[in-house]
Amino acid sequence: MGSALRVLIVDDSGSTRSMLREALTMEGGIEIVGEARSGRQAIARSIELGPDVVLMDVRMADGNGAEACRKITARRPDIQVVALTWSDDPATVRDMLSAGAAGYVVKGGTIDELVSAIRAAASGHAELDRRVLPAAMDDLRGLL
Repeated sequence: MGSALRVLIVDDSGSTRSMLREALTMEGGIEIVGEARSGRQAIARSIELGPDVVLMDVRMADGNGAEACRKITARRPDIQVVALTWSDDPATVRDMLSAGAAGYVVKGGTIDELVSAIRAAASGHAELDRRVLPAAMDDLRGLL
């Protein structure tokens, strides 16, 4: 792999951002370029910093991650968004994917799962957490 993947961490919890920064910094090939604690900050920092991937919480104090994701991907289609949340609700998954997220990871998994989703998104591939895959498949079948 060439240069490190540039990642922006977005979560309204400072302790979660700190833990993610520490864990991802230990992974080879990933550079944390910044952090944001709100959707508004995520949009501004994404435009300012131009990360490869935005790792974004879905629920934040100033609104939902889907709206921030939609605005980021509309303004900067070269930036990939990976949702990171406690929610395995099918409607939340659908909202994030409809907003342009390239990945969806449920908090509480392994760092390897998170890194895999970040790398997949940066490579132009979608990756869904195994815990939301059955509901996502049911949604897809409903569209066919």
